[in-house]
Amino acid sequence: MRAVRELSVQVPPTAFMAVLTDFVSYPDFLPDMEGARVLSEQGDAWEVSFSLRLIRQLDYTLRLVRTVGDEGHQRLEWTMVQGVFRENRGSWTLAPTATGGTLALYELDVAVGMYVPRSILNSLLTTKLTATLDAFKLRAETTSPGFGGSGPADG
Repeated sequence: MRAVRELSVQVPPTAFMAVLTDFVSYPDFLPDMEGARVLSEQGDAWEVSFSLRLIRQLDYTLRLVRTVGDEGHQRLEWTMVQGVFRENRGSWTLAPTATGGTLALYELDVAVGMYVPRSILNSLLTTKLTATLDAFKLRAETTSPGFGGSGPADG
């Protein structure tokens, strides 16, 4: 299944990327995330093990790579290393806005490795995905100094 969403975040791309790459903090603000552990880090590339509770516990490992482009554009891409999914790849593409915020494009291609009724998958990709993206936005806007938040040390 494929999902593409766009959202506007009232922090610059660097601040939003800092939230996206703070993997170990995911369980603090993503309600279905039970755990996240960085297995390796080499510059702008990570291998991270996640534990997600949806219908049941889902454990998987992703390889994530950050790239920085011209004029403040940034991208975080991931591919499946191992776990319950047959496929899990996607990206965040961040572009600065004229007001100092970020236009974020989220893309996900996912296929589960077990039978799940299509209606449940559709529900997860609408309700749960929307809640997850809203949680990232809220986290960034409430923890970025000078952008409505008090900074990570206070949050």
